[in-house]
Amino acid sequence: MVGNSASWRTVFLVMDCSLDETQLLGRQTLVESGCGVTLDNLNKVASSRWNSLFRKSNIPQINVYFWQQKIPDWTDIVSETAYNVEKNRIPVVSAGGWMKLTLHQINQDGGGPFKCKIDETGVGQLNWRWVKVSQNVPGNKYSINKYKLKRWTLTLHLPKDLNCKGSNSGKDNLYLIRCQNAAQNGPFGGCIPFEQYRPPPPEPAKPDVPKPTYTPEPLPEPTNYSQEDVPSDDTPPPEEYNYGKRDLNAV
Repeated sequence: MVGNSASWRTVFLVMDCSLDETQLLGRQTLVESGCGVTLDNLNKVASSRWNSLFRKSNIPQINVYFWQQKIPDWTDIVSETAYNVEKNRIPVVSAGGWMKLTLHQINQDGGGPFKCKIDETGVGQLNWRWVKVSQNVPGNKYSINKYKLKRWTLTLHLPKDLNCKGSNSGKDNLYLIRCQNAAQNGPFGGCIPFEQYRPPPPEPAKPDVPKPTYTPEPLPEPTNYSQEDVPSDDTPPPEEYNYGKRDLNAV
């Protein structure tokens, strides 16, 4: 299962979240913590311990002799998260937001519906809380549909009070999402690490700077003129203003 650009190095396409260390053929116990185990992990262990027998076995024999025996190697959440941090493959989401996950269905019992839960500590123990899934995969109550080798999209909605506290390899605010179906031979699904975006704190308010005061200069006192300075209406204009008239008969 892949969420945006995030995936486990051991891809969770057929992860079995249900198996415990006492599982034998026909006996299963749901394990609510952790991220289960992948067939890729089981195959690596089988080929390293019983290489000759594993290579000679067909799929039904492998299913009985190796896949349905005691679980030898659980998914290491800490190391897988560290790998994705190192590769810069941790998607970032916000509280109250949503995300789209791409799921790859292999067999008919890899259908939906899927349910998803988050662990805000990022270690996948028992601190899970369920989240809403609005876009899901078709399937009956046993998660069986008619499809094989098909991709689907899951849309998840995160709570507004999301508070992720996980840390790994220098990255904080990490959490884990685990999605699983209801297959009787499973459940099948996968886990993905995410980072919660936290907005930077607001800058402190700047102190009020007093505005400069401005005092206008006083207006000058008006000049008082005496009546003697004002010419009378009968006073002729000065000589320089007496230009004379144009002679209309001049040629």
